[in-house]
Amino acid sequence: MARACFLVLLALTMAGPAGAAPAKAPAPILLVRDQLTEVAPGIAALCTGIGADTQNDARADGFAMRIEFVGRTGQYLANARVKLATLAGKPLAHVQCPGAWLLFQMAPLKLHLTATLQGHTRRTTAFALEGGTRVILRFPEIAGNQ
Repeated sequence: MARACFLVLLALTMAGPAGAAPAKAPAPILLVRDQLTEVAPGIAALCTGIGADTQNDARADGFAMRIEFVGRTGQYLANARVKLATLAGKPLAHVQCPGAWLLFQMAPLKLHLTATLQGHTRRTTAFALEGGTRVILRFPEIAGNQ
């Protein structure tokens, strides 16, 4: 009987007190533009712009994935919050990018990607990440000059 009580108390202790607010999700890592940052073990991110220097930068070819954020009229958008997760839902990375392109260095795998910009969220279907994967996330709710 004492052992059963201990297990119940342990379970309640781990779950937190009744009525307690759920734990807040950790804030995203705020990336510095044009600075390669390790955002999780084995995952590095580079947030960058869209100028000619960026488009011709040889570093971009070495990344497993490039995400581009675009609005209604095809304009590039900045300041997206992005979450990467495995197909099973295990979080891999959560970042905020002040630029219009977000590049990731990581091993190939299948994943989900969720991005939020100005209160609008896009979630990709599962996809296989291979070298040079390009993802364009469109936010038609966001018009130019916003």
